[in-house]
Amino acid sequence: MTEAISVEFSLFVEHGREREAANFYAAAFGAQEVDTYSIDGVLAGVVMRLWEMGVTVAGSNPNREKEPSSVLPQKTWGCQHDFPA
Repeated sequence: MTEAISVEFSLFVEHGREREAANFYAAAFGAQEVDTYSIDGVLAGVVMRLWEMGVTVAGSNPNREKEPSSVLPQKTWGCQHDFPA
């Protein structure tokens, strides 16, 4: 018996730029929005389909941005995107 293998990605962007990032991925790669989720009425993530993959665009934790844990990798060049307007 064989089982299907699926891959899904979570892409973390600067808190507050979730919609901008989702719009970018839709325009640039044809990703389709499936659902959104919010916390206290504020958009926190956008669930999308990119080809056959599930992709979630989510905002990073602003507190972690201010004081990154030594356990997590530090931001390096190329890890944060500036989306065209």
